[in-house]
Amino acid sequence: MKIENIEQLKVEKLRLENDILIAKAKLTEDIKMLQTEIQPVRQMVDVSKNLFVESNRNNSLVNIGLDLGVDMLLRNTLLRSSSWLVRLAVPFFAKNLLSNYVAKNKDEMVNQSVAWFNEKTKPENTLQLPQAKAKQGLLEKSLLWVKKVTSEKPTEMIEHSGNQPKLAITT
Repeated sequence: MKIENIEQLKVEKLRLENDILIAKAKLTEDIKMLQTEIQPVRQMVDVSKNLFVESNRNNSLVNIGLDLGVDMLLRNTLLRSSSWLVRLAVPFFAKNLLSNYVAKNKDEMVNQSVAWFNEKTKPENTLQLPQAKAKQGLLEKSLLWVKKVTSEKPTEMIEHSGNQPKLAITT
């Protein structure tokens, strides 16, 4: 089509602008669709990045404790008879996973720890220690024995035969 006058030029300009708007709309729709399709891949890349990159590491006491615990548990016990490559790689990945988990969930973990500590230190939840019995002396033991023996035998009669009185218990 050949443009012969100004009217045709204006119409052609509007048509081209309309085509540009339609192409932009299609392009944004395709980009959104592509982003939703690659979301699982992005998540996998984030997880693998957390495995290999020590981005959230710092020298806090929690991470030092995790490092020591993982080293002792994995290298010295579970992976004791494994090859040197396995003993090097597995603790590295485990440390990174744990440190990233702690870094992401540190606020929740602190809140849970404080709640547990508060629950355990309430006065009604205090542990009652058994009272230690006081040691009884020989005199106290003998008096308690006499009390026990006399309370069990309600009727007692003393019989006299000869010179010695005899204690007769009837029940």
